[in-house]
Amino acid sequence: MSDLKYIIVIVTGLGDEPLEALDGKTPLEVATTPHLDRISYEGRLGLVNTIDDHHRGGSERALLSLFGYDTRGLGVTRGPLEAAGVGITLEPDDLALRMNFVSTFNGILVDHNAGQISDSESIALVKMLNVRLGGETLSFHAGLGYRNLLVMKGCASLSFETVPPHEILQQPVRDFYPYGADAQVLCDLLERARAELEKNDINSVRIDLGENPANTIWLWGQGRDFELPPFNTMFDLRGGLVGAAPLARGLARKIGLELIDVAGATGGLDTDYARKADGCLEALKRHDLVVVHVGAVNEACHEGNPSSKIAAIEAVDSRLVGPLLEKLDGLDGWRMMIATDHITSTLETTRARGPVPVAFCGQGVEGIRQYAFTEANAAKSDLHVDNGHDLMEFFLGIPRKKRP
Repeated sequence: MSDLKYIIVIVTGLGDEPLEALDGKTPLEVATTPHLDRISYEGRLGLVNTIDDHHRGGSERALLSLFGYDTRGLGVTRGPLEAAGVGITLEPDDLALRMNFVSTFNGILVDHNAGQISDSESIALVKMLNVRLGGETLSFHAGLGYRNLLVMKGCASLSFETVPPHEILQQPVRDFYPYGADAQVLCDLLERARAELEKNDINSVRIDLGENPANTIWLWGQGRDFELPPFNTMFDLRGGLVGAAPLARGLARKIGLELIDVAGATGGLDTDYARKADGCLEALKRHDLVVVHVGAVNEACHEGNPSSKIAAIEAVDSRLVGPLLEKLDGLDGWRMMIATDHITSTLETTRARGPVPVAFCGQGVEGIRQYAFTEANAAKSDLHVDNGHDLMEFFLGIPRKKRP
């Protein structure tokens, strides 16, 4: 058991590509981030590969990689993880799918999150879909805003493929409907749901207010339930997670981390960073490791607005990372890491492949080169972790007991 206290802040979509609108710089390079820079100056800055080239999977595999799991040997899919995140118990032959509320116009997918639809609106629409389309086989479940779920009872053997909605923005939706031997049942459901949503009063009001309507659902990330080795079988540490996103919460449940609920944590741009910081520090009193998951920066990326992403990065730095460092300075022994699961392109408004920047500092971590925390500086640093699942052991500074 380590005597140190550990904090990991995972900021989804933190990295980016150089943007013409920013004179060839990334949002991270333009943002004012004195606290991220402090971690980089005082500790180690580098790049880590979080997604191996053999899997199409995105955040679900990248996050597990950051937690020390080699996902190449694991049957990980998004639907079951998010089901766990909202407390849905799946039977072995159930199929769980992520269900986005999305916006279409003239058959084109224009918004993968339906104008950041509110929880209350989403809950009402999910309830309506259950009444109109649900039954013994199909059940719709509210998650968080546009992030919801469909559970298909006894359908785990169905064979079909799906495409995430954020990968097909500005494309004709019918070109990317589910495909494969058993896909027709999903295609029919999409059409039936669209017909119900387009005539719903909630969407009529949203259109009148100039907001994007949730006039279509999109199904993806399908899979049956699975188990993961507990985190403490690899590292003898007590751990917890602060975060609102169902994916992060489901991952925490699957690997045995305590879910730390924080009022005001939304998984979006309006999340309460101060309460997240307070929740993390309170949890650190009874845990060795606390992970804080932040989705706001990634949501800003999906808007395609560099200014919004810069503002979100600066909010993470000043309202979350800064207060955490201030409190940690009063402890005897600690380490803190800033990581991201994947790059999100503000230009393309979707995930981009490639290694991601990471930095950590604290007791026993010797700084080598004093670089600001940027993608370019991370690329020219001395630390390159080819396999993301090796990063956790390096950060903790304690040997792994066994690999999952």
